[in-house]
Amino acid sequence: MVEGDCGVEVPLLVEFVGFPGAGKTTIAKSAVRRIRGDACGVNVVHYNKEIKARFRVSETPEVLDLLRGTIRRLWRERGVREFMRLSSVLDRVHAIRRCRRMLRGCDMVVHDQALLQRLYLMRRRERLEREGLEAVLRTIKPDLANVYVVLEIPPEVAASRYANRGKTSSRRPYRLWSLGAITDMYRRYEELLAWLAVWLERQDKITVIRLDARVDAEENGRILAERLVQLVRGPDSAVGQQ
Repeated sequence: MVEGDCGVEVPLLVEFVGFPGAGKTTIAKSAVRRIRGDACGVNVVHYNKEIKARFRVSETPEVLDLLRGTIRRLWRERGVREFMRLSSVLDRVHAIRRCRRMLRGCDMVVHDQALLQRLYLMRRRERLEREGLEAVLRTIKPDLANVYVVLEIPPEVAASRYANRGKTSSRRPYRLWSLGAITDMYRRYEELLAWLAVWLERQDKITVIRLDARVDAEENGRILAERLVQLVRGPDSAVGQQ
């Protein structure tokens, strides 16, 4: 656990950064399964659909405070355009805050769909610039995760995986797109994602773990599980081989 607002301990928050098709959910599931299956004493929660539904109930005063504070900070930074972009993540900010408060007894929450994903996954007509993204990041910095798992993968590989998914619901954002269109979008944002990873690495109290997403997901899950256990329990801890 880590110290949150008002000195209260909250779970370590782990989030993933990477294109759809990079393997975020598969690697997250593998890492969580390994941590739970080993006698390392780390209590981990995977922030999946079932968990998410429990923390979506709005608390109106808190939501209004979050909205007012966001408007004040972002207006000084960039203005209305970036506020509109940020508004797409406010519901997730609120849900994650509630989740961490209500799961104080846990050591770690693993969230494979990062708050940031709505910021860097745009539609084809939108152009995302570093300055605007950085203004948003500075605004939500208190709510950023403690650990970011960055999945590095060539855009064409991630696009091919995404296009070949069998589950149609997971392809909803770009279900009418061709493989070429998805690949082109990924290539446009490849440099931006690389910049984002470096920006996160430069922030105090944020750990960035880079994984080669071309590697087998189970192997990446093993590597990630070991790193996360070490962060919670110290460098002498490890997840056993299975």
